[in-house]
Amino acid sequence: MRRSNWKIKAWFIVSAAIGIIAGIFAAYAAQKYYPAAAGTAFFGGMMLVIILMVLFGVKILRIGE
Repeated sequence: MRRSNWKIKAWFIVSAAIGIIAGIFAAYAAQKYYPAAAGTAFFGGMMLVIILMVLFGVKILRIGE
């Protein structure tokens, strides 16, 4: 039977959702103090959270092995 690795896919979906929410909060905070950096704060915060969560899932929780 084939391996489906459904856990890593589910973990990535959850990471992406949490990353988008964190990006929205980062953009809101950046817009309050420096409006020109709101887009950068959104994408930077989102990517940082997604990368950290996926690394945590793969390296520490051993999802995907």
